[in-house]
Amino acid sequence: SFSTRQATAVLGRALVSSGRLAEGFAVLDGGDGVVDSHGDPREHLFSLTATANAAVQVGDTELAGVLLASTPSFSGGEQELVVGDTERAVAMALYKLQLGDSAGAVQVLLGLHHHLDGVVDPNGRSALALARAADGDIDAALVDADAVDQVGKASYLDRVFAGIARGLALGRRGDHAAAQAAFDQVRALADGTDDVVVAAITRLAD
Repeated sequence: SFSTRQATAVLGRALVSSGRLAEGFAVLDGGDGVVDSHGDPREHLFSLTATANAAVQVGDTELAGVLLASTPSFSGGEQELVVGDTERAVAMALYKLQLGDSAGAVQVLLGLHHHLDGVVDPNGRSALALARAADGDIDAALVDADAVDQVGKASYLDRVFAGIARGLALGRRGDHAAAQAAFDQVRALADGTDDVVVAAITRLAD
């Protein structure tokens, strides 16, 4: 059932975050890019998205590329958002960032951002902050990072990405003391969780 798929996705992502990669990808229907396509198409898409996000999380661009190529992309416009659209847009954007395509990442996320019409989705907005910082749009990156911090429902991962974006933006602006303070803050936040993957990322960010 779809609820079972949701629970499985949460478990798989939790295992990956804790550093148990083989177990996590096994739970997420295998780490070879082959996700069971039988049954409800919605369940299949949800599994693809969850596994793609996990692949992006650990920097496996080969697997992420295979999975994302099998998922429909959100095109914006009048298209209605459905469950998983934000997650797929963020996974695609982070995948593009890992390939060095910061402008492509910004483009993906702006389509989502404009469709939300003023509603701050912390997942998408933190990724947009990171993409804009990488693309050199310093002022917009800082605005996005601050917007995430104002959302009570933002997860620790949203806040970590926003904090990394803030540190990168401040560093590119030349405010190195403030950048270091931002990176120190996100490292402390990551260290307060069991997410060893994001803890490692925060130590590479600066």
